[in-house]
This record gives sequence, C-alpha cells and structure tokens, in this order.
Amino acid sequence: MKVLVVENNLVDLKLVRAILQAGGHTIYELTSAEGAIELIEAHRPDVAIIDLQLSGLDGLDLIRLIRGNPNTSLLPILPVTAYPSRYPRAVLSDARCRICLYKPIDTRELANRVQEVAITPVM
Repeated sequence: MKVLVVENNLVDLKLVRAILQAGGHTIYELTSAEGAIELIEAHRPDVAIIDLQLSGLDGLDLIRLIRGNPNTSLLPILPVTAYPSRYPRAVLSDARCRICLYKPIDTRELANRVQEVAITPVM
C-alpha cells in the first residue's frame, strides 16, 4: 500500500516510517501541510496519516482541503493527535474521518488502523 505521512514530529515520523516499511508499504513523507495536495494528486496514495497538530496550516485544515478537492476527496485519512480533547469525535466526523489514532503511537495498533481506514469507505 502507498501511504502518505504528514507529521512534523521527527521521532513520530521515524517510528511510523519504520513500522509501515516493515509491513511492505511505500511511504511518502511531509513534515508540513504544504505540498500535500500536489503529492496526493501525483502519487495517489492509498491512505494518508495526518498529524492534526502541524505548524502553519494545521492537520484538520489540511483534511478539509483534501475533502474539498474533487481529485482527493475520497482519500482514506487516519488523523493522529496527542490532544484528543482538542479534536472531539464530532469535529473529526465533520471532516469525514471515522477513526483517530492517539499519541503516543501504539506500534501494535498502527498497522491495524491503517488497514481499517484503507478498507472503510469515506463518508
């Protein structure tokens, strides 16, 4: 599977990369939201993992941009945050995200959540 990871915490990015590459996935990485739409349109990842706490354009705004673009609107997205109280389920549901992964990232859970998001139709 091709997976886009947008994560500005380099430790978390390295962890996600290692886990997913070990599972045979191809990883595209960004440390900010800038360039994400172009990368998605160019490489057509199967899933995007997006940190909600990005500097500059935050992850929730990026998700809204992805959902608002007809070329990218159906991309399965797994949001990730260390601040679940800032992003309640209703907010994520409005952004058409059914599942959220919370930090610290559970290494056993990551691959399962990516797979779950990939096979669940976008709302």
